Amino acid sequence: MILPPADASAAPTSNSKLFLYAFSSFTLVSTVLLAPFLVTPALPRRLYGALPYQHTPASQITKAMSLLRARLAARSPPPPLSSLSFVDLGSGLGEATIAAGRLGFGRSHGVEINPTLLLLSRLSSIKAGFSPWTKQVSFRAKNLLTLPLDKYDCVFMFGVKPLLKTMKPKLTSELRPGSLLLLYRFKLETDMVEGGRFQVVGKEGELTLYERTKTNT
Repeated sequence: MILPPADASAAPTSNSKLFLYAFSSFTLVSTVLLAPFLVTPALPRRLYGALPYQHTPASQITKAMSLLRARLAARSPPPPLSSLSFVDLGSGLGEATIAAGRLGFGRSHGVEINPTLLLLSRLSSIKAGFSPWTKQVSFRAKNLLTLPLDKYDCVFMFGVKPLLKTMKPKLTSELRPGSLLLLYRFKLETDMVEGGRFQVVGKEGELTLYERTKTNT
């Protein structure tokens, strides 16, 4: 018996649809995951933040922790790090927040609005040995302008100029006397230092450490 020829176009069509579905899914997932690492103004600011992600080198984070440790150790008496709190405003992949936890801060918080970076940070902290239940090292999504700063002893920022300008009133009004503000690459405006509200208490390369001195604005 002679069988009718098989439909040769059926399998290729099915395979083509499967390939297109897989490729589309891969493209969508890759775009979402890689979005925070792309420098483009096209990303939605509410979801990904107004500023592109900029990585802080590990060497700079090591120097940052050394600056904080040296300044705190110079106090009389030096406070136990376990009694102090640290926050990284715009924590990115969470390296500084995790480093502060390793240094011994009782609470080390990372604040990051980008959902992809937030997820990667949480995974990195677990990999570094910090339980998500202890809350010594934690990350959360929150608008920096609504985050209370008066409960933190040390604040770390990749202080790009637009962010510093926006945060200026908040830094002045909420940071308590004695609180430390550590900036990478950028510095506070001159009037904030010359006006006596902050003083430079440490410097290492592109890192500048300030201390809040007065409560007046």
